[in-house]
Amino acid sequence: MCRTLVSVDWTGRLYDCDFNQMLELGVAPELPQLIADFDPQGEMAGKAGRNRARKEEGD
Repeated sequence: MCRTLVSVDWTGRLYDCDFNQMLELGVAPELPQLIADFDPQGEMAGKAGRNRARKEEGD
């Protein structure tokens, strides 16, 4: 779950999962934080968000 989903709140902040949006855990700091800065074909494509990066570190 949440591997291809990008959630956006009413202010334009990006989240890598709707669960993280409810917890106010935004995407990883090196990724675009706002929808205005998001490029679906650019830097965020294929990169792990905050949630997946944590999981991979624990593997």
